[in-house]
Amino acid sequence: YPKAEEYYRRGAALAVQSGNLFQLARFKNTTAVALQHTGDTAGALRNYNAALALFEAVGNQPAAIEVIINKGGLLMDQRRFQEALDLLSSLLLKDEVADSVLLGVLYTRIAHGWQQLKQYRMALGYDLRALAVRRKMGYPLSISSSMINVASDYFLLDRADSGEYYIKHGLDVALRYNMRNLVQNAYRH
Repeated sequence: YPKAEEYYRRGAALAVQSGNLFQLARFKNTTAVALQHTGDTAGALRNYNAALALFEAVGNQPAAIEVIINKGGLLMDQRRFQEALDLLSSLLLKDEVADSVLLGVLYTRIAHGWQQLKQYRMALGYDLRALAVRRKMGYPLSISSSMINVASDYFLLDRADSGEYYIKHGLDVALRYNMRNLVQNAYRH
């Protein structure tokens, strides 16, 4: 992550030189993600806010929504689950969230927040919505991830039979595509 951050900062400097605010915003967002992974939450928040302001200035609402979703993830990392849920749920009212990839991520993040608050039925509802969106897109890895998330919710609701169904299918896809992180997540559940 430190090396990635260095390249993102270089890219941001080039975007400033060329006057490309959209690219500058993208570099600010990716820098924030790298900083978040290193634990620099203050730096991540500063860069998310800068990216959000720039995306709004250039009128790219879907990109701004992606940044807000990322900020919600940062709040969750800080265990500020209700605050994250409030922020993320506000996005559901925006027309620009019609993008399937963003909608799938948004539903998944909201489900994670509910799961952390031990509201497993709410989590299941959002994970099922994410799965439905991802099935329409047809991306096997996203579908696998959602199936594993749904399985987790069912296990937490003491519905092991349903959990086993989803975990088996999610794990099969993860193994087929050699997605180690998904395989690990499935076995953890």
